[in-house]
Amino acid sequence: MSEQPDGAYPRINGKILKSSEHANKIVSLVGNIEAFDGTSIQLKCADGVIASVQCEPDAEVMQGCMYELIGLANDNGTLQLFVSRELTPDMDMDIYNRMILDVQLNPKFSSYFLPA
Repeated sequence: MSEQPDGAYPRINGKILKSSEHANKIVSLVGNIEAFDGTSIQLKCADGVIASVQCEPDAEVMQGCMYELIGLANDNGTLQLFVSRELTPDMDMDIYNRMILDVQLNPKFSSYFLPA
């Protein structure tokens, strides 16, 4: 695993997670909790893709709410949850996904997304 600076992690969508492009890296994934069974979460990501997230039974998430989930991207296209942050229900997922695709991944703006 290559070195990842502390506190720096890419914001990704479901398609990027499933591609395993960031396998073994800490990432941020934003979406709506579609299902939670105590050990796994089904997250509808900003791009509409459903992602599987493994978590501990005491994970503090509620079905139907928006979250930023930070964790380790696995090589099988899933996420191992470390931290969850509830977001406001008016979070615009389309704009967030466009930020990932059109800004963060655009070489023109890459310097804005480098670790400090």
